Amino acid sequence: MAFRINRSFRIAPGVRFRLNRGSVGLTVGKGPLNYTVNSRGRRTASLGIPGTGMYFQDARGGGSSRPTRPRSQPAAPEPTPAAEPEYIRGTAAEAIATSLRTRRPGWFAPRSEKALHRALATQDTPALEAIAAAGGPSSLAANALLAIVAPCEDDAGLELRARAIYTALAAGDPATDGFIAKYAPGLRTFVPITEQVGAELPMSRDCLALLYVETLQALGRLEEAADYVMHLERDEVSALSLAELWIALERWAEVVDLTTGITNADDLTALLLVYRGIAFREQGYFDAAREAFRAALRSRKRSPLVRHLALFARAQCSVEQRRFAAARKDLETILNEDPSYEGLRAALDALGPARSRRSDDPGPEPVEDDTDASDDEEPAPSAEGPPTMLE
Repeated sequence: MAFRINRSFRIAPGVRFRLNRGSVGLTVGKGPLNYTVNSRGRRTASLGIPGTGMYFQDARGGGSSRPTRPRSQPAAPEPTPAAEPEYIRGTAAEAIATSLRTRRPGWFAPRSEKALHRALATQDTPALEAIAAAGGPSSLAANALLAIVAPCEDDAGLELRARAIYTALAAGDPATDGFIAKYAPGLRTFVPITEQVGAELPMSRDCLALLYVETLQALGRLEEAADYVMHLERDEVSALSLAELWIALERWAEVVDLTTGITNADDLTALLLVYRGIAFREQGYFDAAREAFRAALRSRKRSPLVRHLALFARAQCSVEQRRFAAARKDLETILNEDPSYEGLRAALDALGPARSRRSDDPGPEPVEDDTDASDDEEPAPSAEGPPTMLE
């Protein structure tokens, strides 16, 4: 049984105040004639005939105070998970500029937030540097975004980026920063890991850490970069960055240990196999090097940049073994696909002119990229000495 409240209070002659569960009202009148208006907007006029029990009532506006039985409704559809914010495409600096044009600070936004937004929107690098150096609640976002938008065309720009990233990493994780989440949601940054492979990563500590390593490498601080990346969580991207640094530092044994067990699954792993082959070749293990290069070339779906590096490195290995025909075949495969490949013309010139073929010589059997070329050796060159490859 429902619980009801209905009270009436006389507040003046002919005027009563009514209170019930659904509304409050005021009734004016006395005897057979009265008029009531309540808080729901309902207006009721009543006229009765004394002694007969008969009365006339006219009600308008508002709604009934009686609860109505709910009608049966179809089952609500299953809630769908909230979609992640759409990533803003283009370079990171362009993405930030695009996002700032559509998201502006409100009237009551903190002063530091407005200053950071203005510095980014106007591309005022000195103002952005000042905000980044001042500390405070905007320091993390200012340093993280300064690392992206600041020009890095010379060592001074690279040093500025390195300092900004180092400060941002010490301040926290940009993935949880309120300014970045509000004004650049879904921001992703392309980090060039090597000349052949890069990674597009969401703005986070991992992204800034890899960008810091690449910045140190660009500054020539290779040992410092290698030491830093060794302390990062190991995955294929960080492993590739470390392998490239160790190749540059000629730490061949470490490269071999790092790449043991790698299989060709994508461009990153294929490039790791190329580095493994280079490390074997530099230690004089030519057959092991050729096995690594063969594994790197097993899939033609890999990026041409990765494939061409594998072919060029295998050609260098072939020259070391005096397998000049095999070296020429790999180089001419690159020539057919990318005649402007760096160092290609010099390497072909070092091999000398191609051997002429007799009309009745069918030539060697065609060989696929994922297998070694012919083992036939060309005759030793003339007194000028054996051909050499450019490193």
